[in-house]
Amino acid sequence: MRARLLLRQATSSIGASIAIAVIVAVAAGLFTAWPRLARTTEVAEFNYRISQTPAATRDLSGREVGSWLNGGFAEALDALEAAAAAAGPTLQPLLGPPQIMLSIQGMSDPLPFDTEAPGPSDVTGRELQFRASPSFADHVTIIDGEAPEPWLPGPEGVAPVPMMVSTRTAERLGVEPGEVLTLSGNTIVTAEGAVPLTAIVTGTFEAVDEADTFWEHHVSGLVPYNRGDPDKGDIFVGAAYTHPDTANALPPEAGLLPTIDVWFPLDTGADNAGALLDDLREMTARETEIAGSGLGAPTIQLETALVDVLTATIIAQRGAAAVLTLIVAGPIGVTFALLALTTRLSVSRRRPTLALASARGGSPVLLRGALGLEGLVVGLPAALLGAAVATVAIPGPLHGGDYLLALLVALAPAAFLAAEPLPNLRTQRQDLSSRSPSRWRWVAETLVVATAAGAVYLLLSRGLQATTTSSVDPLATATPLLVSFATAVLATRAFPLPMRVVHAAMRRRRGIAGFLGSARAIREGGVGMVPMLALLVATSIAVFSTTLLTTLSHGVRETAYSATGADVRLSGPPYFDDLVADVAAVPGVAGVARVYSDDLAQLTADGTTQRVTIYAVDTAALSTVQSGITGAVSLPAGMGELVDDTVPIVVSPAIAAAPEAELSLYMPSVVPVSQVAVEPTAAGLVDEARWVMADIELLREATGQPLIPRLLLVDLGPDADQPAAVEALSAAVDGTGTLTAASAREADFLESPSAGAMQQGAAAALVVSLLQSVLALVLTLVLAAPARRRLVAVLRTLGLGARDARRLVSWELVPLAAVALAGGAVLGLLLPHLVVATVDLSAFTGQASPPVVYDWPRLAIVLAVVVAVVGLTLLIASAIARRLSLSVLRIGDAT
Repeated sequence: MRARLLLRQATSSIGASIAIAVIVAVAAGLFTAWPRLARTTEVAEFNYRISQTPAATRDLSGREVGSWLNGGFAEALDALEAAAAAAGPTLQPLLGPPQIMLSIQGMSDPLPFDTEAPGPSDVTGRELQFRASPSFADHVTIIDGEAPEPWLPGPEGVAPVPMMVSTRTAERLGVEPGEVLTLSGNTIVTAEGAVPLTAIVTGTFEAVDEADTFWEHHVSGLVPYNRGDPDKGDIFVGAAYTHPDTANALPPEAGLLPTIDVWFPLDTGADNAGALLDDLREMTARETEIAGSGLGAPTIQLETALVDVLTATIIAQRGAAAVLTLIVAGPIGVTFALLALTTRLSVSRRRPTLALASARGGSPVLLRGALGLEGLVVGLPAALLGAAVATVAIPGPLHGGDYLLALLVALAPAAFLAAEPLPNLRTQRQDLSSRSPSRWRWVAETLVVATAAGAVYLLLSRGLQATTTSSVDPLATATPLLVSFATAVLATRAFPLPMRVVHAAMRRRRGIAGFLGSARAIREGGVGMVPMLALLVATSIAVFSTTLLTTLSHGVRETAYSATGADVRLSGPPYFDDLVADVAAVPGVAGVARVYSDDLAQLTADGTTQRVTIYAVDTAALSTVQSGITGAVSLPAGMGELVDDTVPIVVSPAIAAAPEAELSLYMPSVVPVSQVAVEPTAAGLVDEARWVMADIELLREATGQPLIPRLLLVDLGPDADQPAAVEALSAAVDGTGTLTAASAREADFLESPSAGAMQQGAAAALVVSLLQSVLALVLTLVLAAPARRRLVAVLRTLGLGARDARRLVSWELVPLAAVALAGGAVLGLLLPHLVVATVDLSAFTGQASPPVVYDWPRLAIVLAVVVAVVGLTLLIASAIARRLSLSVLRIGDAT
């Protein structure tokens, strides 16, 4: 009998029970999915960063200069395979087969050569470097001739060393298959005396796949590089590939210097960056011995850029996780507040039944136990379903911590139902005072506000915290949620104050809707805590996430431009004036600034000499090219003209001289100079503390030297197609040197999984918050429906018009929504300042605490969307609420 009564009691408000089950299921699914998605994003970020790192720096590699492979390639590869087998368990599956290359050149420079036929007219010098690699044949296709055979010096004479070159190397050096090359200055001693060392081109080849990372380690293997001298002209160096047995047979006494390069290709697919980083550090900390390298068995110290890349990525990922946790903390808190509101609705629907049961002897323990049991029956299966769906939808290893919040949300309905005040048969008016009927509410609200203030104080007192720990900082995570709750409490408590002003204005106007609506809003202001919190959190998330993403994007852009110094940075080979003109003629290029540097210059001030780095730049063009770049050097006007027959210079603070000091530069000719300014920074140009900057044309005239720049800063026009311009610039310099576009770094951040997760997470949190706001508004109207029905029925009986009745419903939520939207907007504008002051964002922006940037047009659009959604909800909810109200009071109805 008791079980049947309990079942009837539980099913008497099936709609509220279904609402509780839906909220629990959705919340449990989201709470379970969130940490699983975070781990998926973490793995994706690590592998993205690994794949973005060039293979030449990503792979585990090492170099030994001056040693020969006396034991041969096979023995050396065996030693490397043994080293790979000793790698850590996370690193070992990512290691590819070991690779080895033996390069041979002169004692200080590549090997110059001559041929019977003259070389190309535009080439001053031709040089080569012998190379051998066991896996070389697997990566090339022979176009003409044949592969080189093994070579050994004979006792009677020395045959030319067989070798082959790439088709582009053969074309640029002016050689062809069958041609003999005589190496200048390199001789072999035979029985007949010293004879020149020669080589013969047996064939030419092309790469099977030029994009293969193999060629990133074989620098200039396909295209010769120009190590030209401004005084001598273009000198091209090509790679000459020999048979592996030949390389070890070349005699050291011929003035040859060997270099051993080894590397292990590193693949993506890591699922634990911390473990991978530990394995990499362990392997790079020890020396790897190459068997058969000669007397003493020299060792190679392996290194990889991934150690720094992974360290920075871990910091970036944890910073992103901290920011995302700050964003989602609000919806988590609102979820539990909604469950409390829904359980209150469930109890209010059964108020007469519960009051009657209490009057007939039902003890509070029994009634609360029945309500708690009902909460468990509703909550546990719903949470189990939601968590199971999330687990199946997002594959990955199971972690107990993923289900902690799901368990809490499953138990929440039971706790809230059991804690609800039990009704009685005595009639009460809860709306006669704005004070809460609970004496403990003021205590709880005071504690919330005090805790939020204390958390903010602790965060600001603690200062900046680097996000390098393995877990999210609980204080930094909880503070925004506490601040949101405190703001909602203060807004709810302060809500009657502006409403009294509105009420006073409504009293002087004709019509009852405004007067009565404002009066009810004042009396019942305290019941709107949950919708106030939901709306406030949704608005603050919208403003906060938009502002923070704008701040991060702006910081990334500033850092990128400070590093590159311009829209595009070209560095590496000498940029002669004709090539600079070609660069300036590329469509979309608005300006080019040449930069020549010399770190061996000396500055003398009143007899005191110190070593400095001189930067000779296009002073007029540099100011235009670097316009708007943070940290750019500010050059005074007139830098392109002599000052009292001296060259004007700008210096760094470390070498600033007294105004009356007599200055001169030695580079190597002596140049009288005058200090015209002291500048602390020169973005994109200087990395050292002691530097001098002057006009390149004035220094050319003063020194008589060509001062050929090896750095060009390129400014693109505002209407330029940046990808097309970058591609055209690369073609203009024939793909040589290093081309760095500032926009590429910004795009790299925006395309990274961490940035995508922050954007998608913020959008998801905003959608969830808006849905929570909609639900909170609807639940608030439904909870107030019985009192509204009675009030409207009485007023309609007394002659209230339908129009005024509709306005009364709007007065229940419109003022509350307006206050919540305003409070949420202010909170969202302030929270980014708290984040940048307490969370290290240097992994994203290069600055630990970047300045907060507001994109007001974007914020206006975001707020307009939030207001539109809330406004549409209010219209629909108000229409439904009006339909649920009685038209007039009928005989027998309670008043």
